[in-house]
Amino acid sequence: MSPTPQPKSFDRTAEIGRRIRRMRIVNGFDQADLAVRAGISAGLMSHIETGRSSCPPEPLDLISRALRCRPEFFTEMSTTMEAAPPLLRAYADAPKKELDRHLGEATTVVDVIRHLRLRRIPNRLPVFDGDLENSEAIEEFAAHVRVVADLEPAAVVGNATRLAERLGCVVLPMTGELGRHLGLSTHFGDINVICVGRPSRVPQWHVPGDRQRLTVTHELAHLVLHAGTSVPDGPRAAREVERQAFRFGAALLTPAEVMIEELDSNRGRVTLKLLAEIKSRWGVSIKMLVGRFRDLGVIDEDQARSLYKQISARGWTRQEPVEVPNETAIWLRSSLAETASGDVAAAVAQAANDTYLDASYFEDWIDWEPSTPAPPATDAQVIPLR
Repeated sequence: MSPTPQPKSFDRTAEIGRRIRRMRIVNGFDQADLAVRAGISAGLMSHIETGRSSCPPEPLDLISRALRCRPEFFTEMSTTMEAAPPLLRAYADAPKKELDRHLGEATTVVDVIRHLRLRRIPNRLPVFDGDLENSEAIEEFAAHVRVVADLEPAAVVGNATRLAERLGCVVLPMTGELGRHLGLSTHFGDINVICVGRPSRVPQWHVPGDRQRLTVTHELAHLVLHAGTSVPDGPRAAREVERQAFRFGAALLTPAEVMIEELDSNRGRVTLKLLAEIKSRWGVSIKMLVGRFRDLGVIDEDQARSLYKQISARGWTRQEPVEVPNETAIWLRSSLAETASGDVAAAVAQAANDTYLDASYFEDWIDWEPSTPAPPATDAQVIPLR
């Protein structure tokens, strides 16, 4: 496949350096780590990344091997625009190294999608143009998004991740938390990307299905409510953005009128027992439901605070009763499989060859099984190409 022509102003040396830096960050290396793994001087590594020096063939080959790819990935792949800044709550609590790693991975996936010309689901995400200070307007817009996603007004969202895919989003697994975050969203022009935490075999890293579902809809909220807005400039603004995203995500998963009807069976009394029953039907957390009923005016702040204390006293803050299954994304796996008559392993091998990447990258992008964190690599370890 011939590379996409670059604009006349394209600086090839600088672009190679940017790509090397991005893949270094994706692999979790700092600049000195990569220099050691590639067996080149730290000074040359710095000059290559910043575009002050071109990268001769031999160092480029060594760097490529350390980054699990072939030199052509840096010289032949077309360039993707930078990711839009994600709207993370209390933005400063997300370690920049981890944020850059996830954004770099999302950028690489978009590079791959465009290079392979994978058949994408059309982007159907509507953009909110109302008043973000108006909670009722956000509720109504969430109802509109349900219609766009072909959901009945009172239907349970069976799979929030697949809903996001039906709306045209690329959903990728994210291992571990990002500060206090379980997900992030960004876009590359017409391609929206959501990264969401996957389950883990390590209890403190595990993402329950109910939290995963709310995270997906929360990130959808950022894409539809906050498109074109800037990153919050302080804690107060960040809290407001998060409040808006929570309202949208909760309304998407638990329509207001249906939630009010759920209370009729309990004479309007909101108890933990009732919330657990609602959770079993709607796949959302008990803690989220407390906030939902507070926002709907069913309970006041004092009642919400009392319920939160009961949740904490029972040890439910991290692990609630009523297990909600984890979800998986299927679009990327299915699109790759289409290129090899349904054989995923063959498709991954072919895609890896066509994009000059090691197959392990693709395996990570389509793997939603519970993760087990790998031990840190030693300075001398170089992962060979498969």
